[in-house]
Amino acid sequence: MLPARVQGRLFDTPFGYPLLTKAGRPEGEWLEGCLLLAREGREEELEEIVDLIELEAGFAKKTVKVVLEDDREVSALVYQFDEIPPYATPFADSCWPV
Repeated sequence: MLPARVQGRLFDTPFGYPLLTKAGRPEGEWLEGCLLLAREGREEELEEIVDLIELEAGFAKKTVKVVLEDDREVSALVYQFDEIPPYATPFADSCWPV
């Protein structure tokens, strides 16, 4: 994992996990997080596993630019909600606690 940031909006849910919206869009806030890296040659396997979890939960997959700790920009997959569900409330911080 690498420290990274992305523009977007973060929402809290009653399920114990956050929702990301507007990933990579300039009107979003800068959100702190981590870029998950697959072991070499295992990228497709990792994507299939994460797809199974996140797409089943209603997230949409999108490729966006993220900024690494050293300010390099890279493309990465994010899982976000396109529409904010009624049970989600805005999260007041830029980093989800772990």
